[in-house]
Amino acid sequence: MTLIVPHTEAFMNGKTVVVTGGTSGIGEVAAEKLAQMGARIVLVARNKSRADATLTRLHERGPRLAHSVHYADLIRLTEMKRVAAQIASREPRIDVLINNAGALFATRQVTEDGLEYTFALNHMAYFVVTEGLRERLAASAPARIVNTASAAHHGAILDFDDLQSEKSFSATKASCSHANSPAVWTEPASPRIVCILALSLRALQIKAMA
Repeated sequence: MTLIVPHTEAFMNGKTVVVTGGTSGIGEVAAEKLAQMGARIVLVARNKSRADATLTRLHERGPRLAHSVHYADLIRLTEMKRVAAQIASREPRIDVLINNAGALFATRQVTEDGLEYTFALNHMAYFVVTEGLRERLAASAPARIVNTASAAHHGAILDFDDLQSEKSFSATKASCSHANSPAVWTEPASPRIVCILALSLRALQIKAMA
């Protein structure tokens, strides 16, 4: 599938876009493209040096915009809630939320909340951050929420009896099964928020029109 995106500065002029996982990979590319189209980008990042480098590129793409960054470790529930509340308190409107943060962990690790790392970052962070920004998104209608996932979820089974991978764990299994998670809660949440899209990155090619 190919999504054609008009590549004009005015296309996103005046819009505020929050991006998690926006300092590398597809999240960084999306942030830079949106800044070039006129959007003001609000990053959620963990690594300061990478965030500084991304902010520099964002200011090059959208030099007259007050791009910003909030720091949080999105494997921890307290951090998910804190950063969402911080953004909500500073941003009067949010036009787009892109939930993109995610990672592959080689060994099974558990957070202080009792959540397996993959489940915490690739699933819970999407849900908790969205809930924390719900009022700002609803007040900015027509707002959009984009939940990114991986095509690895095709054929994978989300085991509701073993969400924390206690019975068995492999990095690939955890990543593939939790790639289903954004799609699982996107559909029932859609009527309650504004408009939510779940994107499988390998199945989506984005082309910018000059």
